[in-house]
Amino acid sequence: MAPNKRSRFFQRHLISKVLLSSLGVAAGFGSTLGAAWADDSGSAASADTSAVASSDALPEITVTAQKRSEKLQDVAASASVITADDIENAGVQNIQDAAALTPNLVITDQLRPGIQNVSFRGFTTVQGGQSPFAIVIDGVQQPGQEFLKQQLVDIQQIEVLRGPQGTLYGAGAIAGALNIVTKQPTNDFHAQAKLGYAQGNDATGTLTVSGPIIKDQLFYRASVYSRNFDGLITNDYDGSKVDGVNERSYNGQLLYTPNGQLSMDLRAHVTDGSNGALWLVNAGDGSIDNYSQNPSEDVHGVDQRLLQSYSLKTDYDFGPMTFTSISAFNKAGQDLLADGDFTDTVSGVQTWTNDTKSWSEELRLTSNGHDRLRWNVGAWGQRYFVDDRTQYGSIESDGSYSFPESGDDFNIYRYTSWALFGQADYDLTQKLTATLGLRYDMVDANGTNLVTSEPSSHKFHEPQPKVSLSYQFTPQTMGYATYGKGFRTGGFNPDTPLTTGLRVYNNEVSSNYEIGVKNEFFDRRLILNADVFHTDFDNQQYFYSVVTDEGIYRVITNIPKTRVNGAELEFNALPLPWLKLNGSVGYNHTRIERFTESGTSYKGNEVPQVYPLTTLLGVEASQPLGDRLMVTGRVDWQHRGGLYYDLDNTANQHVSAKDFLNARVALQRADDDAWTVALVGRNLTDERTVAAVGGSLRSYNEPRQLGVELQIRY
Repeated sequence: MAPNKRSRFFQRHLISKVLLSSLGVAAGFGSTLGAAWADDSGSAASADTSAVASSDALPEITVTAQKRSEKLQDVAASASVITADDIENAGVQNIQDAAALTPNLVITDQLRPGIQNVSFRGFTTVQGGQSPFAIVIDGVQQPGQEFLKQQLVDIQQIEVLRGPQGTLYGAGAIAGALNIVTKQPTNDFHAQAKLGYAQGNDATGTLTVSGPIIKDQLFYRASVYSRNFDGLITNDYDGSKVDGVNERSYNGQLLYTPNGQLSMDLRAHVTDGSNGALWLVNAGDGSIDNYSQNPSEDVHGVDQRLLQSYSLKTDYDFGPMTFTSISAFNKAGQDLLADGDFTDTVSGVQTWTNDTKSWSEELRLTSNGHDRLRWNVGAWGQRYFVDDRTQYGSIESDGSYSFPESGDDFNIYRYTSWALFGQADYDLTQKLTATLGLRYDMVDANGTNLVTSEPSSHKFHEPQPKVSLSYQFTPQTMGYATYGKGFRTGGFNPDTPLTTGLRVYNNEVSSNYEIGVKNEFFDRRLILNADVFHTDFDNQQYFYSVVTDEGIYRVITNIPKTRVNGAELEFNALPLPWLKLNGSVGYNHTRIERFTESGTSYKGNEVPQVYPLTTLLGVEASQPLGDRLMVTGRVDWQHRGGLYYDLDNTANQHVSAKDFLNARVALQRADDDAWTVALVGRNLTDERTVAAVGGSLRSYNEPRQLGVELQIRY
């Protein structure tokens, strides 16, 4: 047997043995410890009673990411939850911060706020395409990546499902789903104000109010957030800062519950402001992992954006089932002005305009209760519009900008999508449960090229089945095995020298095989979950850009065959009433199985922009100071393994492993929680890593930042 074939044979069989043995060992370990750590009555506490019986136990968490309420430890999938306490004590501000608290998920800034780099279980971001995971806010699925980077305000919890979730969320949930649950309106008046100030003249403020309009029937909740940030990264051209933010966001909710059957939830969200964007540094030695230079650009990059989301969610309880209707409208407008050559030479300027809007409707029936058969069925439809244009112009002698005649020369894309879906859980025995799901998505895509004005049309469609078995070995240990298929919709590339013959890129389709185990030990003072998975990709979408004298050209292409083998381990522990620990390890081993371009074969190389390893450890401690005060400190350490940014896996396009450290120390009133004052430190080790990359050009992350926060509650 040839050495390379022998290596792949060994890896494949070793992985299969690890999959089977890890499930058996974990199940046996859980059963043994469950018996050994019995309660005082001599019997092991169940998952239901332990949380109630002991105030020292970790709380029982209920999630809704699978479109029904269920306990996190009962979900037969790899899943994490970031609670409201985690959000506050860890200083979570946005989705990037939340991702850092989960295994195998990294989200970093890119060229502008509407574009993020995502590494999620072997999946990556494709600029101009779909996100690799579903973004859901209070049951409403967001239409695109433009809505990913928003400030997290008034959040109850963030649920992260890993692995394809296409059965319930459709195209774009190929890597998983992020379900953001906001806090609900209250039947009594409640108000909270939060002020923050940090280095870079970073001033933030949040005000939230909630209460009844008609007692027990009609409620409201509203919040406003503001941030003014001068920035921390210097532009050597004029001493200005390139990473400033001036932004406002507004949230409003009306909840109407006239009786025990009907619920109507009306929501509105608006984000408006400007962000520093599209600043790039040309690495002097050609290595992108070099941070010795600051940006130096004669045109300060600024992205103006306006995000709007409006939705109405109606639930009606018929007794055996609940009918749900979700109507949503989303609109995003982004206009960027930036340097044309990314140098201090006064020569060129560029603009980038991207406008999107969508209307969507979901109708769903969901069974109520916890009967032997639990199910939901539904239909979904969406109209999605995208207008996109990039222009390159010159700087005149008087400092004004000159662009070619524009007219209506936008890349115009129109997508009409619909889907039918259903999923059912059936208890074959008291311990064994089977899950079957199927969704069929159809996308009718149309595009008009701004250069040639030629129309294009294509139909993208894919069935997405799911099969799962879960077994409750003991009340504290559950194991599962699942197969799921997901896909990310194909689309159109803009007409550039890179896209000759690549006008249409195809669906990305994945087949995911996974086994896992979920454990509770020591009366729920330790929760330990683990899984291993194998994913086969067909036509994995890959984005890259090339910088030329005429501007930046971008393209999405398909890698015919790739695969990833991976594993995840996650724990939460409460060894002492005042000490809480959490941690995780995520591992991805990616390989290109088949891809040849321009005569070059990339077989055997790593998939670019995928972090092979993520490790997290969080330590949180609380201590009372007298009868009325409490001090809480938390430290979070995250490790990211090294990765490549190109298909060739060249040394200059490699970023080494990085470590990040965040901390927060808070003093608060313990008797009524009326106020909290905190010291916050972000990226305390001042670690530098890349954000956007284009050839030898790259931008990088924010440096260390220290600040203070004050919260007042009423």
